Amino acid sequence: MRAIERDGHRRILAVVTSAYPSYSSCRQYRENLFDAAQGTQVHIDRIRHYANHPGFVDASVEASLKALDALGERADEARLVFVTHSIPMAMAETAGPAPRISGRGIR
Repeated sequence: MRAIERDGHRRILAVVTSAYPSYSSCRQYRENLFDAAQGTQVHIDRIRHYANHPGFVDASVEASLKALDALGERADEARLVFVTHSIPMAMAETAGPAPRISGRGIR
C-alpha cells in the first residue's frame, strides 16, 4: 500500500475472485485490506461477490442453453452439474446459511 500511495494512487479497486461469500473470501479479505491500508491515504473499494449478479447469471444461463442446443435430441438426457470447491465445516458454520444434511452427506 505504501508503494501504491507513493505512486499517487488514493483510491483503488480490489477484485476478489471467489464468486461466493464466506469468511475467507469476504470478511477476511476486508480485514486484510483494512489492515494493509492503515497508516496510508489509500481507500480500497471491493467489488461485490458475483454468484448472483445478473451479468454472471445471464452469461451462465446463455452458455448452458447454447450447450443444450448443441446436443440436439440428446438434450433431454443431459444433466447440468455445478461444481465449486468446498470449505471447511467450521467455516461454513460461521458464514452463510446452515448446511443441509442428507443421508448422502451435505448437500
